[in-house]
Amino acid sequence: LCPEDTGHDSFNLHNYVMSLIIYNNGSAEAATLDGTAMENHYAQLRNLAISSVANAIALLLEEETLWESIRSSRTWYGDVLVPALVRDIAMAEECPHEACYASRCLTSLASMSESTLFASKIREAGGMMALKIAHEVGTREYALLAQDAGKCHQTILRCR
Repeated sequence: LCPEDTGHDSFNLHNYVMSLIIYNNGSAEAATLDGTAMENHYAQLRNLAISSVANAIALLLEEETLWESIRSSRTWYGDVLVPALVRDIAMAEECPHEACYASRCLTSLASMSESTLFASKIREAGGMMALKIAHEVGTREYALLAQDAGKCHQTILRCR
């Protein structure tokens, strides 16, 4: 999960997966693919990337090694990944699956007892409003999103 890990020398899997999350569907490349099979392929890759990161972060949190794994890159996670995930949550109406996985990522990051950094970064990025929107969308259309957005919201509130 660390961008500067030396194990990424020949092919940087971290950067590839994270770029799928950070450079979302609003990118110039995605705009040129509008309505094509490539757009669908990109959307599927992005969904798989965000679900993989959500699962990896949750696993490391469960094993109590998440902070140790990302401590050296905490600034990158707080300044780059968190705002991208908040954007995904705010886009819940268009992409409820991605909003659901983004909520799970943020819940795990905010759950670490070692740092309140992520909860404050989520708030600064507009996460509380985005979670409210996602919860409303989930209540109307996608129960799992409502559940995950609500859990994330509660986790952040406990981090004050």
